[in-house]
Amino acid sequence: MHSVQTSLAATLAVAMLLGCGGSKNGSKPAALDASQTSFDVVVYATTTDTGQGGGDTVMDVPQDEVAASADAAQDAVPDSPDVGQEDGTTSDGDGVTIDPRPFVINYVNDGIGADIDVQLSQDSISANWSIDEPENGIAGYEWAIGTSPDSESIRPFTSVGTQSQASASGLTLPLDGTVIYVTVRATNRTGLRRTASSDGVQVGCSVEGTLYAGGARVSSDNCLTCLPAVRADAFSPRPEGTVPCPANGCGLFDNGCGGLKNCGTCQTPQTCGGGGSPNVCGRTPSTCSMLQKNCGQVSDGCGGTIDCGVCASPNHCGPLNLCGRADNVIIYSNYDGGTFTINVDNDIPNLAIGIVSYRNPVVTIAGAYAGNVVAVAWAGAGTASATSITGVVPAIVTAESMPRAPSPGPSAIICGYVGDPGYSTSGCNTRDQIRSFFLNKFGGQLLFQNCQYAEYTGVLYTSAGGTCDCRPWTCATSHTQCGTAPDGCGGTLNCGGCPVPETCGGMGTPNICGGCGSGQILSLLHYPTTVVNDSSIGALSWTSPTAAERSDGTPAEVSAMTGGASYYLKATNFRFNLPVSATVQGIYVAWERKALSGVGLADNATRIVKDSVVQTADRSRPDTWPSGAYVRVLYGGATDLWGTTWSVADVNSTGFGAALSVAYVSTAGNDWPEVDSVGTYVCYQ
Repeated sequence: MHSVQTSLAATLAVAMLLGCGGSKNGSKPAALDASQTSFDVVVYATTTDTGQGGGDTVMDVPQDEVAASADAAQDAVPDSPDVGQEDGTTSDGDGVTIDPRPFVINYVNDGIGADIDVQLSQDSISANWSIDEPENGIAGYEWAIGTSPDSESIRPFTSVGTQSQASASGLTLPLDGTVIYVTVRATNRTGLRRTASSDGVQVGCSVEGTLYAGGARVSSDNCLTCLPAVRADAFSPRPEGTVPCPANGCGLFDNGCGGLKNCGTCQTPQTCGGGGSPNVCGRTPSTCSMLQKNCGQVSDGCGGTIDCGVCASPNHCGPLNLCGRADNVIIYSNYDGGTFTINVDNDIPNLAIGIVSYRNPVVTIAGAYAGNVVAVAWAGAGTASATSITGVVPAIVTAESMPRAPSPGPSAIICGYVGDPGYSTSGCNTRDQIRSFFLNKFGGQLLFQNCQYAEYTGVLYTSAGGTCDCRPWTCATSHTQCGTAPDGCGGTLNCGGCPVPETCGGMGTPNICGGCGSGQILSLLHYPTTVVNDSSIGALSWTSPTAAERSDGTPAEVSAMTGGASYYLKATNFRFNLPVSATVQGIYVAWERKALSGVGLADNATRIVKDSVVQTADRSRPDTWPSGAYVRVLYGGATDLWGTTWSVADVNSTGFGAALSVAYVSTAGNDWPEVDSVGTYVCYQ
C-alpha cells in the first residue's frame, strides 16, 4: 500500500477527477452530498508503472469535514480531465470509492444470547455481536478475552471467520469477582477495522436459583459452598464451611451463600433470640409488668430478684404477689350461666368469688360464712347489667362484659367450661386464662375452680371444692414431636427423639423434628404462586384460596363447617430452581393453620402434588386443629418422598405442590378451618 498524505479538499478533488459519482471519460462528476453521516474514501494514487501495481489509501471521513471541504473540492475539478493514459507510461488505480453508509459495531454481548453479567462456568466464555457494514461487507472477525476492555490477558485475538458469535473452553478464569471482557475486531473488505468490547461478565454460583457473582460452587465439609458469595461485604470470601454459628447459637443462620445453616436449639428456659440477639440463646430478665405482679419480691428469671412494690391499704400483698383484699379465691365458670346459690359453708377468710359464663347468670351468695366474702365479680359475653348477684353488699360486686383476657388465648373473657390448658372449645377461654384474670383482679391464692358447659342450678357448697381439674397436654395435643416440654399442668412431657437423619429442632423450631442428613442441603422455604380449590375430594370450597400464598395473617378458610370434608386446598408452582445435578432426598410441607373455635377439625387428606396431580400417599395427622395462634405444622421429612420418585425437573416444575383437605369431626357445633400459608422445603445433595 502506498501512503497518500493530502488535505481532505485535495483528496475529494482527486476523487472527483477520477470519477467519483461519475466516470473516468472526462465527464464532470456529480456534486458531493455533504449531508451524509460518514464517508469511507479509497484513493488509488497515480504512479509510474514499475510493475508493482497501484496502491490504495483508506480514509474514514466524518460529516463535519465533508461539509467544510465539499465545495472546494468540487471547484478544483477541471471540466474535462483525462488522467487515464493508454501509452503505458503512467497508470492509475481502479477508481475512488466513497461509502456514505457507516461501518459500526452495534454491541458485544457476553454469553450466547442476551447480555449476561454473571455466569456459572469456570472455564469457558461465550460472546455474540452485531455489526453494520452495508456497503463493503465483512471480511472477518477476531476476538480476544481479558480482564479489561481491549485486553488479551486470557486469550489473544483469534480469527472466527465471518461468524458473529464465538465460544472458548479450557480457560483459566478468575473466581474472585474480577470482571472478564470480550473484545471483537471486525475488518471490512476494504481493510477498514472497527474494535469494541463487552461490558464484562463475572464467574459466579447459583444457590436455590439465585445467582451470585464472584464465586465457584465446590464441595467442602459435606456441603455445597459458594466461594465467595456477594453480600453487602462485596467479594469477601465466606465459604459455608468456615462461617461459624454465633457463640451459644441457635436456629437457622445465614450461611453466607444464600442458604441456611442450622445452629441448633436452646436449653430451657433460654429461647432463640431471647436475650435480644438473633440466633443466640438467651433470656431477657423479667419485669414486674411482664410477670403481672404488683407487690413483693419476685424472681426475674435470670438469677436475680425484682421489687414489685407494696400495696395500698386496705389491700395487702397476696401469696401470688398481687395486691388485693382477698386471701383466697374460688371460681365458677361455664357456658350457659344459670340460676343458683353459692353456699359458703366453711370458714374461708377474705374470700373472693369469680364467675364466668356466656349467658347472664342469676346468683345468690348465702351460707354461714357468707360474711367472709370480700368481693364477687362476673365476666362474660353477656350484658353486664343483665347479670344479677345478691346476698352481699352491692359495693363489693362487679360485672364486666368481655373484659380483656390475659394471653395466650381469646382476647376477652367470654366463657369457660373445660380444664384443658390449651385453647378451649367453641372459642371459650382456657382454664389458665380465667384463673389469671381473677387472681390479677382479687389478689390472693386460688382454692379451686368449678367448670361445666350446662347451667349451674340449685345450691353449690364451697366445701365441695372444684371440678375443673387440669387435663395435661399430650405430645399430640401440644404439637410437640420430640424432646421435653411443659404439659400445661406443672408436669413435663417427654416426646422422645426424631427419625434419622432428622434432629429435634432441626428446622429451627423447638420440639419439632426436622433438618436434612449429613452432606445434604436444606432448601429455603418456598411459597406457591398458585393456590386453588380442587373438588376431587370433599364437598366444601375454600374462600379466598390465594390468601394461602403468603404468611400474612389473612387466611384461606371454609365457613362454618358442621360436618363433612372440604375440597383440596391445592398449591402449586413453588418456584424451585434446584441444581440440575442434585438428587432429591426428602420433602417437607409446612401448613400454617388453625381452627377458629377449636371445636373439632382434623386433617382429612394431606398429600403431595406431582405434575399438577394430587398423589395418593397421605400424611394426615390424627390430632385436632388448635384454635388461637396459627401453628406451622410440618408434614413429610428428610427421607420422605411421599410414595413416588422425584427428579430435579419434577420439583422445579410449575406442577409441583401440596394439597390439604380438612374434615369436621365433632358431633355438635361448627368451626372454621383457616390456612394462613403453605410452604415447602426440599432436602437434596
